[in-house]
Amino acid sequence: MNSFKKNKNLKNKIILFCLILINCLLFLFPSFIKADHVKNDHISKILTNNNEPEGDQKNTEIPVVFATDNNYVYPTIVAINSMVLNKNEDTICDVHVLTDETVTEENKEKLMSLKQEKVNIKIVDMGNLYDGFYTGVIKSKVVYYRLKLASALSDINKCIFLDSDVLVLKDLSEMFNIDIKDYYVAGVAENSKKIDMFKESKYIYLGGNIFNLDKIREEKIEEKFDKLIEENNLKKNYRLADQDIINKICHKKMLNIPMKYNVMAAFTKYANKETKIPRCYSSEEWHEGITRPVILHFINDKPWCGFKVPCQRAWFRYAEKTKFFDEIFKFCLEKTKERFNKIINNRDKLAPKDVDFGNCGYIEPKDDAA
Repeated sequence: MNSFKKNKNLKNKIILFCLILINCLLFLFPSFIKADHVKNDHISKILTNNNEPEGDQKNTEIPVVFATDNNYVYPTIVAINSMVLNKNEDTICDVHVLTDETVTEENKEKLMSLKQEKVNIKIVDMGNLYDGFYTGVIKSKVVYYRLKLASALSDINKCIFLDSDVLVLKDLSEMFNIDIKDYYVAGVAENSKKIDMFKESKYIYLGGNIFNLDKIREEKIEEKFDKLIEENNLKKNYRLADQDIINKICHKKMLNIPMKYNVMAAFTKYANKETKIPRCYSSEEWHEGITRPVILHFINDKPWCGFKVPCQRAWFRYAEKTKFFDEIFKFCLEKTKERFNKIINNRDKLAPKDVDFGNCGYIEPKDDAA
């Protein structure tokens, strides 16, 4: 019985230690983020390397689309701000933000306030479209909005669609001018087991894509999207709902574009290291992507709710250059607390269930029946 109490005390001590550690991290978080010193030289190089203009600049008017619910308004603002700060002087960005019914009027006004010379902002209210639908691992119906671009933006023939968790570090003209007249969509190949799923093209991931809306309308691809969305709502076959559906429908007319147009932020840690290059990228493409990205994508860990996220300081640099930085900083603290509250609420799962007590002098308690 005494050994059982000791075991329970050990578990409680571990939990207490975790809680103290979490509180210390939350206390240090503001100073960690606001520090001006950048320890990772490669982040500074990524930012400074992107001052040079991209190649072909023939088309200077670019429709760029985002989609957000109320939770992602601030990251969307940071993403748009990075694009505006890094665009060429002659580039006109026609920004369309697709919103669901949760986005408040106040937050819509914040988005609209980003409008300036050669930066147009338009809010497209999608209402409660796809409300209650299965959306896979990402719990937001806005993931499906990119599948409705052809009808939601009926006067646009081609656009770039960006996720809200990106930084745009160069002008998008060269990307937009990629010829996709024979394709529905263009995107960067994903380094995963799905890469060889199709013969015609490599499986792509979303976040930085070009959509040929004219061709999607002409060949009634949106109807095929809708059918598969309905099917997925019933059968739940696709965990990466929108991404899997786009690849499934479009793979025969899907163009793979250079990695630099959608670089996972985690890859940048290899900028100054030797590593095995993923087979879906050439050596030249890999090096250009991790050192001179056009679009930097925070796919897993988000810079606004974690610690030591790759390129986190870069994200906060762009957040600080918005007129809403104080609000964004509070948002970051709230999201970080939410994240750690989940850890605290699941502490029983984190505490050791089966401890090898033989190594620490304790005797494992026997069953009562014995």
